[in-house]
Amino acid sequence: MTYLSVQQQLLNLQDKLYRHAVGITGNVDDAKDLLQETSLQVLNKEEKYTADTNFKAWVFTLMKNVFINNYRRSAIEQRILKENITTSFFAADDQVSLFCDDIDVSISDLRQAIMKLEDKYKNPISLLLAGYSYQEISDKTGISVGTLKSRAFEGRKKLRNILSSPVTMNY
Repeated sequence: MTYLSVQQQLLNLQDKLYRHAVGITGNVDDAKDLLQETSLQVLNKEEKYTADTNFKAWVFTLMKNVFINNYRRSAIEQRILKENITTSFFAADDQVSLFCDDIDVSISDLRQAIMKLEDKYKNPISLLLAGYSYQEISDKTGISVGTLKSRAFEGRKKLRNILSSPVTMNY
């Protein structure tokens, strides 16, 4: 009997893993992220897999654990965000200018625009505006600094689009 490599077995399971990820996340983009994180976990933990055990069950268990860890991280991120949103939240004009230096925007409009963002972009931007560094946010949420920087960058682009579109703002 020939054994397939872990990489080959993982490739063979991609469709099933993706469908399962869509089912548990309820979102295609989140499912793709979950599939990618799970695949990375499988490849990083390849030496821990025992060849004569159920590979499919092992991979689906890893996916479930990645999903649960991400869910917990998100819950912590939400709690931190709620603890830090205050009326002085947007008080520093220099912080606002970091996000909208090329757009004439009021603090109220910025607050409305931020609330329109998806949570994965809203939370890093809100915490950055509250004065936290990437490292502090990473330590509190468990999200890597690189991921936070990426989300902040994408969030800023989305903010600029929202703020530069006069239709989306209530004047």
